[in-house]
Amino acid sequence: MSVQVTNAARRKAPWINAASWVNTNEDQISAAEVLTNANLNWTVQHAPLFADVNGSKVEVENKSATTRVNSDGSASVLGITSPTYSIVQNQDIVQMIDAVTFEAGATFVSAGELRGGRKIFLASKLPNTLNVGGIDPVDTYLMATNTHDGTDSFRFELMQLRLICTNGMTRWTKTSSISFRHTSRMDVRIEDVRQTLNVTLKATEEFSLRAEQLLAKPMANSDFWTIVKDLLPVDEDNMTTRQIESVQDRRNTLLNIWNGPTQENIKGTAWGVVNAFTEFDQWAHTARSKDDSVRAEKFLLNQGQSLTERVMALV
Repeated sequence: MSVQVTNAARRKAPWINAASWVNTNEDQISAAEVLTNANLNWTVQHAPLFADVNGSKVEVENKSATTRVNSDGSASVLGITSPTYSIVQNQDIVQMIDAVTFEAGATFVSAGELRGGRKIFLASKLPNTLNVGGIDPVDTYLMATNTHDGTDSFRFELMQLRLICTNGMTRWTKTSSISFRHTSRMDVRIEDVRQTLNVTLKATEEFSLRAEQLLAKPMANSDFWTIVKDLLPVDEDNMTTRQIESVQDRRNTLLNIWNGPTQENIKGTAWGVVNAFTEFDQWAHTARSKDDSVRAEKFLLNQGQSLTERVMALV
């Protein structure tokens, strides 16, 4: 039996599923309120790292524990980094975003943490909804993510959300993401963030243009099936029966999406092909768990988008 795709009408954006705070009414919220409401009002600091050797504590040289310190004084280690790893506090991030998104007319809509604070995220919605071809509404969000464990950069990313199926689409353009590495020379100022916002906003125009082009490009059922077979090949000589059945199951799931309700207004186009694979990646393939927070984490950690990226190259 093919994987069942979640009812699109009940889906929520990935950053809402993982958020500790959601601005349901999209009211104007201050930076301080975001920190408090999302439980992000804690700090991070470097702490010495020790090893227990025969009952004695030996300090680990050239390593440091990035440590979360809560308002009640309790603490937890988030990661092991170099002492030169530059920490960007949650408060500083929210204030920088607040300063520039207000100018763009954006509104904080959600914020939260992943993996105990190792990664935090904030989502701001930009005011204008795109309407691809006059038939397919798409909202635009500015996502800010930061890690406190050394696994990623301080990142701004522009994301488009197709409202009909709640597909989040990332990395459509080279300018849709800008990051700052946590090096000893890291110095992120409001002017840097403002410049980042100006650059990423240009990506919205590029996204709109590419989406219109894809919508205008016809793709027959046979074209879609050819792409499915190319991206999900069956090698009967080198695959087990179980592996072949797994591939066929995934193919059938994609076919069900292509013929399903979320494709009604865009089926038969390259735009429909891309969104079918995006829907598969995000809702039918990336997480077997019924817990939507698993899907959210994979999305926010930029995982599980392999087929979407490959189909974009094809169409």
